[in-house]
Amino acid sequence: METVIRESTYQHQQRQGVIVYLNHLKYIRQLRKYGMIHYVSKPMKYVVIYMDEENVDSVCQQLSALRYVKKVIISERKSLVLSYDETKEKSDYHSFRVDLEGEASCES
Repeated sequence: METVIRESTYQHQQRQGVIVYLNHLKYIRQLRKYGMIHYVSKPMKYVVIYMDEENVDSVCQQLSALRYVKKVIISERKSLVLSYDETKEKSDYHSFRVDLEGEASCES
């Protein structure tokens, strides 16, 4: 019996987070067609939606045009540095000092 090895057709899609502020929370179900709903804040009336990175601009324009949407913000997580070098952390730690008055300052 021969074993057949299939190549995987799965391709990882780059995702982007979008924060959508709403006037009323009853419209959450309608937002499902724009992406995957990750989090809903009831007291602050916002929804975090993840969608494909290539469609973010067009979907944000569509979301902004909806009457029940207050504001649309694209997440800045992609532009943040998430990994730090250990030597950089140690050198920054040693350059930090506390003045005699109790105020913190940084030396170059």
